[in-house]
Amino acid sequence: MINPQELDLSTLLWLPLDAKSAFPKQPAIYFAIDENGTVQYIGRSINVNKRWENHQKYYRLKELGSVKIAYLFIDEIELSTDIEQTLIEWFNPPLNCVYNSNYIPREEVFCLKHEYFLWLHSTFKPSEWMVYLYLKTKFPSLNDRFRLNTKYLSNKLGYHQRTVQQIIKLLVDSNLLLYYPHSDRYSVK
Repeated sequence: MINPQELDLSTLLWLPLDAKSAFPKQPAIYFAIDENGTVQYIGRSINVNKRWENHQKYYRLKELGSVKIAYLFIDEIELSTDIEQTLIEWFNPPLNCVYNSNYIPREEVFCLKHEYFLWLHSTFKPSEWMVYLYLKTKFPSLNDRFRLNTKYLSNKLGYHQRTVQQIIKLLVDSNLLLYYPHSDRYSVK
């Protein structure tokens, strides 16, 4: 097992975020590190290159500016989850939040009541509740009525636009998102 206190991130191999097509095709724990040296996100994959083809954090990290992805290559793949968990707990990256081994951005978790989050977590797929959490964070009050731009939302969250449209329909059908046809606006429950 790795001791996070002894890990020197500056000694790890790294590539800029925009060089994702050159990322290694090996098992690794990866660290998204900003220009100030702050670890923003930690993840794991058996093929880092493939994982980053459509990574859900890519656009968020790109917004931060000069982000590099550093790699800690691992030989014992079965330990990768434990190693990742230990490193997340040690570095406490802002874009990781641990809850039952599922990750969602910390700032969005705290905008919801604990029980509501548990219900969402057990009811919806990660992409579905991420759309809901984003909307709930941006428009917390039922009185906040807004027009929905699925293209903007898909770019912001890193999902295909058709996927976002299907999720919006599901949220409306589930009565979590209210649609007001006379004004073509929505509000979040």
